[in-house]
Amino acid sequence: MPSNIYQSAIKDDKYVGSDIWEFFRNKVKDYCIKDDRRNILFILTDGYMYHEDSKFSQEKKTSYLTSKLIKSFHLTTTDYKAEIEKNHLGFVKANDNLNNLEVIVLGINPEKGNPFEEAVIKEYWENWFKEMKVKNYQIKSADLPSNLEPIILKAIKG
Repeated sequence: MPSNIYQSAIKDDKYVGSDIWEFFRNKVKDYCIKDDRRNILFILTDGYMYHEDSKFSQEKKTSYLTSKLIKSFHLTTTDYKAEIEKNHLGFVKANDNLNNLEVIVLGINPEKGNPFEEAVIKEYWENWFKEMKVKNYQIKSADLPSNLEPIILKAIKG
């Protein structure tokens, strides 16, 4: 199944992005969280967050993350984490108290050229989930789509 989703995404040549930020802001509680249940949300992504209709910033926090943004913030050296903390960089908080939600982010696949890009992407996601009080989360790098299924099954089985 993950390979079918992956192939479908590749075929779409009109990339507008996926509005993950807006989903967390307005839909995640209705669509993904049920009382007295284990709630797991899987996000298949390259790690960048972007949608043409949901791109904004509040101070230095943004609703999006692109390779261009990472370069503009000079997050290209070993001190990327200190820069993120010092400058209060990250995603704009989209929700509160998601403590009954587990999130598995699969497919982080940074652009080449910045050896710290993957770590920066993961730092953005981790800080965002912590800020929204997500119960548990995992952020996994890209792999062949056919290899994602065992990771998904393992996460579900706990």
